[in-house]
Amino acid sequence: MATRTIKTIDGTEHSGDSSDFTDYYSHVEYRDASETKIIYLNNIVSDGTVKNGSETMMPVKIGVMAGIITFLLLLFVLNKFSNNVQAQLPTAEKEKTTQVVPGKSEQIAKNETQNAAKNKTHKLEQEELQKLLEQDITELFAQKYIDPLTDYIIEHQDNTLRKSYVQRVIAERNRRCANIEKRFQKQPKNARTLVKLTKDYNYSCSEIVTRFAQRIRI
Repeated sequence: MATRTIKTIDGTEHSGDSSDFTDYYSHVEYRDASETKIIYLNNIVSDGTVKNGSETMMPVKIGVMAGIITFLLLLFVLNKFSNNVQAQLPTAEKEKTTQVVPGKSEQIAKNETQNAAKNKTHKLEQEELQKLLEQDITELFAQKYIDPLTDYIIEHQDNTLRKSYVQRVIAERNRRCANIEKRFQKQPKNARTLVKLTKDYNYSCSEIVTRFAQRIRI
């Protein structure tokens, strides 16, 4: 049996059997002998499980990677906005500015060099962003829990830059749900099994919960 321990920023430690914890999109629900406690994700400093003497930490770098990716996205948007503003300047204003600058040919060459450097920087930023997005997916797939996949889909489903990544996560979640359904087909078709299936997988695999419930009614 695995023991899970969550420590929060105020120094509080919540420890108990893994089945006492339920993971949600924005918080973790912990049930002890006397009450049910809500632990919000932004208050958690460490979250780990211990099984057979070995400790396995849940991935905590996804939040850090999300911060870095958000920063790079902001740089990308600001750079694109600056380019659009330059392109929309009135032609007469551009000509006026060019006329008062001595050494017109030298200035044009300088501007071309600056634009080339800016384009190169923009390309490097995009390549770095793609690497971080790919690393984010790799770490997400490396962890064994299915609910973080659903959290990723909900958070980024409207993000055009992550469209292909969201599709990959959906495919991986469907694969894991299918494996879960195969595993529960071997379990007794009773209310107790349905309760366990609902508790552990209704958030990410609600369809298999519905199908299992229908089999019990039949």
